This record gives sequence, structure tokens and C-alpha cells, in this order.
Amino acid sequence: MGKRLFDEVTTETKTEGWVVSASQIKTWVACPRKWGFEYIKGLRSPSTAATLLGSAVHKILEDYFTGVGDPYDGPGGKAQTLAQAVIDSGALPSPGFFIEPENVERPFLLRTGDLKIRGFIDLVVPKARTPLVADHKTS
Repeated sequence: MGKRLFDEVTTETKTEGWVVSASQIKTWVACPRKWGFEYIKGLRSPSTAATLLGSAVHKILEDYFTGVGDPYDGPGGKAQTLAQAVIDSGALPSPGFFIEPENVERPFLLRTGDLKIRGFIDLVVPKARTPLVADHKTS
């Protein structure tokens, strides 16, 4: 039998000790000093136009898949247009068909040795013909 990659995978996100995210790991690899400024000192870089757009599209899709909002009823703009394009592409199932609200922005925690990694899966569709795990990206 092969070596296990993780000792534990759970949707429980409350844990004791040091917990990191994939973003923290990416920042650390790129520049440990930047990681320290952001995650220890709390000095974050200002959001860029691209990150603001990505966050807006993500929120529209999250609201759509949880049944909270209608992406076709709103002020318009680039974020709404991009969200509608994702929905109209047919790449993702419709809310209520296979998508359950608890599977939108689903938290997870991975543990391997002393390292704990926390994150969120944007969309999980386990009942689709081919189970789907989606991460919304605008880049």
C-alpha cells in the first residue's frame, strides 16, 4: 500500500495550534518576508482591480448556487457579465438540481504531521454523473 499524503481530511475547521492556508503557503514560497508582514504583522497589500473583480464574480456565483441571489437581476457590470457567462456555458449544474447549499463554500481541514491546512472548496457536486469539485477563477 502507498504512503498516505494526509493523516486526516475533515470538514471540521476548528482546531488547536498553527493552521495555514494555501494562500499562506504560496506567499511563503514566493517571499517569507512578505508572509511575515501579511500574516504576523497584519500588513496586507491593497487589493488590485483583478482581485476585486474575482471576489465580485465569486460572490455572485456563491449567492446563485446557494439560492440567495439571481445573477441576471442586478446592476450589471463586468463581474455580473462574467458570472453569467460561467452559468450560461453549461459547465456547472443548476442550483437545486444537483447542488446543495451546504456544498457551496465548503470548508475543509487537512492534517499531515504537525501541519494543518485550512481552506474552502467553492463548489462540490457529489451527485452529478461525474462528481465535481469546482474552484471559481477569473484569470
